[in-house]
Amino acid sequence: MPESTLNSVVRVALVYPQDLAQIRMSQPPLGLAALIKYYEVHGRHLGQVEFRIFDENAQHRDVIPDVAAWHPSIVGITAMSFTKGRADAFARQLREKRSEVFIIAGGVHFQVCPTDGLENRLYDVLCTGEGEEPLRRLIDDYWFGRRERRDFEAIPNLAWIEDGTIRQSERWVLRDL
Repeated sequence: MPESTLNSVVRVALVYPQDLAQIRMSQPPLGLAALIKYYEVHGRHLGQVEFRIFDENAQHRDVIPDVAAWHPSIVGITAMSFTKGRADAFARQLREKRSEVFIIAGGVHFQVCPTDGLENRLYDVLCTGEGEEPLRRLIDDYWFGRRERRDFEAIPNLAWIEDGTIRQSERWVLRDL
């Protein structure tokens, strides 16, 4: 593992997009908070990972400039089907500003449409089920590990493109949060 990874903080931005033109969600992003708590309980690199939630619904504005200025290594974007367009636009615009960022999308939309967004390379991986363990493993095993795409196979609930083919890992269900 690169020494720079061992000695630096990995910033993980979790984004709760809204459909800026239509709907404002009144509920806080509890699912994103649960991802953070799960990592705090089960993660292996607690002192080296910093999380921040960017909620467009609470801030009532585009948070892309805030996310880009924070310089995250990993960005997770959650999406329901009606916010999928905004999630895609967010990923596209973030790639223009910070091309090196690792982007994972998850949420209800990708549980129903587990490969939506891979063909156009907006996302590095999609989470196709519950995200707690996949995010933990992406951070601990992939980010702090060798960072090889073949390692995705061992991380549950993921979809990705490898050698031009969409691949999916096995399903995993969190039994007791």
